[in-house]
Amino acid sequence: MQGQLIARVGDARVEVGPGAYAALPRGVPHTIKVVGDQAPCWSACAGCGFRSMSPTIPR
Repeated sequence: MQGQLIARVGDARVEVGPGAYAALPRGVPHTIKVVGDQAPCWSACAGCGFRSMSPTIPR
């Protein structure tokens, strides 16, 4: 993660910067806001049905 993000996870507000992460559990409403121009980061999804949200991701 580079740059800065603000994640809202349920009622919590989490600031995420270099070297940090935010867990976004299934069933908990969440949003992510980029602070500044950009925030390149890695994302990992495990058993969450992420592929079903985008038809462009190969199965």
